[in-house]
Amino acid sequence: MAGAFRFFLFLCFIIIAAIPESGWSTQFRRAQAVRQDVEIFNAANFDAKIVAYINPGKFYHISNKKFGAFYRIKISNKIIGFVADSEIDIEGVGRLQPKPFIDDPDPLEISEIDRMNIQDDEEDSTIFQDRYHGLIISLVNYHEKTMGGLQVADMYALGYRYIPFLSDYSSSIAWDINVAYGLPKYYSERLSIEGKGITAWGGAQVVNISIIDRNKTLRYGLGPFLKYSNYSLETSAKNYSLQELTFGMLLEGGFIFHTRWVAVDLGLRYYWEREAYGGLSLGFLF
Repeated sequence: MAGAFRFFLFLCFIIIAAIPESGWSTQFRRAQAVRQDVEIFNAANFDAKIVAYINPGKFYHISNKKFGAFYRIKISNKIIGFVADSEIDIEGVGRLQPKPFIDDPDPLEISEIDRMNIQDDEEDSTIFQDRYHGLIISLVNYHEKTMGGLQVADMYALGYRYIPFLSDYSSSIAWDINVAYGLPKYYSERLSIEGKGITAWGGAQVVNISIIDRNKTLRYGLGPFLKYSNYSLETSAKNYSLQELTFGMLLEGGFIFHTRWVAVDLGLRYYWEREAYGGLSLGFLF
């Protein structure tokens, strides 16, 4: 592996280590329904509108904090509501044991602290954004068969990435485009010529989302891409123009550190076209 490639990988590890632990703390647990057709409400109230039903066998993310007799629960990216604490079995904790009946409290009475908590969480109604997108910086360990053999060069690229978030273990379509400016170094090193050029990769992947916890998500996927290159070689006798458009497939995995508003995405991908080669990426997404 070339020195620049190792340096880029080292930089990614430094960024991971620099993320404050407190900023990425886990804020929820997982739970499943204790019976068929458990109601999910749009507010922490049994008189609220029912927005979904859940059944035993599938785990959902719930908040650590309770809202009266309810937990906030994420059903999907589009449905986040409230479930009664007596209707769920919390992973590692178990089912809530009902307390002996003492009195019938007024359902309209909400303590001032609970009211403040609900108001504070009005703006935090989702655990994740429904998508992240933004700038990515990539290092491609590019391989090309030319000049009588296989040539290798590290190419730095800037690009844009879009990653949709649905629910845990969901599949969706992500896409990105990366552009590297300049000629691969082996042209100047082997031919001692100057020039300019551009290399662009653009593609879409069927990406699978696996939520680890509130602030960490694993993604992996496979999809097609197009690579376009346009190189202008300048010699004392003549200028040459080399253009190429190729089709390929890529396999990619990534690890995302995210808050509600921003995310840091570390990606590793493997390209298959005329030659196979790898790449690393670092994304700053919003």
